[in-house]
Amino acid sequence: MVKGLIDTGSVTTIINERIARELGLKFGLTDRTVALYSANWSRMPVLANVDISLSFSGLSILHTAIVVRQLKHDLILGADF
Repeated sequence: MVKGLIDTGSVTTIINERIARELGLKFGLTDRTVALYSANWSRMPVLANVDISLSFSGLSILHTAIVVRQLKHDLILGADF
């Protein structure tokens, strides 16, 4: 189980690289720019895209997340969700 943060101020859903690797997610190419910026304007280089399965009360939803390093939270669900 991965705990996430719902952040409507985040444009996209992002996942910590460490968690993505621990879950064995397959890293795919990204069409995004080379970096995102956090709320405090720190740079977060984009590494890849991953497809994730989110479960809410028995309902599974497939979604694509952007992989970044050194994310404070394991997963941030952004406005794209």
